[in-house]
Amino acid sequence: MQIIISPAKEMNLVHPLAQDWQLSAESQEIVTHLKNLSPSELKKAFKINDSLLTENLAFIRAFDQTITYKAIDMYHGLAYRWMDLDALDQTALTYLDDHLTILSALYGPVPANQAIKPYRLDFTTSLKLGKKSLKAYWKPVYNKTFTKGETILNLASDEFSSLFKQTDYQWIDFEFQELKEGKVKKHSTISKKGRGRMVKFLAQHQIVDLAKIKDFSEDGYYYKADLSKPDLFVFERLADN
Repeated sequence: MQIIISPAKEMNLVHPLAQDWQLSAESQEIVTHLKNLSPSELKKAFKINDSLLTENLAFIRAFDQTITYKAIDMYHGLAYRWMDLDALDQTALTYLDDHLTILSALYGPVPANQAIKPYRLDFTTSLKLGKKSLKAYWKPVYNKTFTKGETILNLASDEFSSLFKQTDYQWIDFEFQELKEGKVKKHSTISKKGRGRMVKFLAQHQIVDLAKIKDFSEDGYYYKADLSKPDLFVFERLADN
């Protein structure tokens, strides 16, 4: 059983690792391409303002340094904050090392404990490698990451999970929703928080059995059997007042 999750633009750079590292051939090609872009070309490709351009130029220069970060610690978006990693014991963290894969437009699919560097790149960027979009470039690599028939718990966004040939796996999607004044609410904030809490639950309980996932009750969530399917697990909670 493997869990996949998207990366995050927001990053936490307070726990660096001073260690050597080596990019994969695919990542190195992207970094080399980025280094060869002028600031104006980079700004256009990333569709960013001057402030973010300065930040990205610093990220690119830093690829020649040995300072890295553990992937699951570096990403600091909403889903990652709701994993509540500081509350997990070593057994739970080891579970994440073994079962959680973070999907990236720069690094490809990487284990939770992979040493990486900060960057800004996603699949909406109009970056071409030869004549290939980033999605076309990474798709063969993504589809060699897992064994055919393996159970994949998809907690990633469509932007990243769509690179996989999902019919090759026992693929399980997730939906998180809130009930407020009799109406069902779905939006990205609910989804991100739910995904983070689900990762925490899976790690704390060392889940390897699909049936046990239905016991998820973090933050008042409960399994919606009437809305769920064999390949879609739906969880609902009452919205906070």
